[in-house]
Amino acid sequence: QVTLRNVAVAFAAQTAGVSQAIEGASLGAARMLLARPATPQATTLDDTQVQAAHPYLLRLVLFDADGQLAGSVTPGTSSLDMPSFPAPPAGAAARRITVSDVDRVTGRAVLNCMHPVRDRAGRLAGTVVAQVDSRRFERLYNLVELGPGGSVTLLHRDGTMLVRGPGYPAGIGRSFLDTPLFREQLPRASRGAFQAQSPIDGAYGLYGYDVVEGADLVIITGMKRDVALAGWFGRLWMALAFYLLLSAVLVLLA
Repeated sequence: QVTLRNVAVAFAAQTAGVSQAIEGASLGAARMLLARPATPQATTLDDTQVQAAHPYLLRLVLFDADGQLAGSVTPGTSSLDMPSFPAPPAGAAARRITVSDVDRVTGRAVLNCMHPVRDRAGRLAGTVVAQVDSRRFERLYNLVELGPGGSVTLLHRDGTMLVRGPGYPAGIGRSFLDTPLFREQLPRASRGAFQAQSPIDGAYGLYGYDVVEGADLVIITGMKRDVALAGWFGRLWMALAFYLLLSAVLVLLA
């Protein structure tokens, strides 16, 4: 459990860095596009913040205060198919994340990270939507081997599954709000470990979790309990076999 918690802390820190880079790129694009006449055309943005977030970004889309398309920015080139344009925000005044373009075969999806943009007077001037490729996160989360049934999952604080490594297509976009993580653990502490039945396959598992600083996101790492204890049980049976053999030899000598 301690190991799983520590892995969750490491991934949460990595995800927080990416989230900050994406937010910085979004606000940089908003300032550039809002300073121009509102014409829905694609441009290439030469910005260090966009370059930092570029491996994860597919496109930046700007809407004005009325929800009308004001422009889009494609950072560099991508070999992936461009996702569909996000729906115009309905007076969004807070950051939020939605999921679209879910591939039900591979589990790849597009995360639409919406950031409100305000003018100097504090009025809502528009919304920037950063479209992020979930496959980049999945590759990152797959770097850790947690055994058969093990996983690293990124969820929104509203319970929506955003990314999972290894992939779980049926769960992307689905709500897991009615699970021990959201019902019991997060209300107690923003970081920790616990034991529970998996909401996916019902197997008993061990879990560690941590919130992503500066974002409404949660990382949870898990592995099956029998997998976690397989090494311990192996040593236990070896010790028992040794002591039984020793006892048999002592009895024979006696």
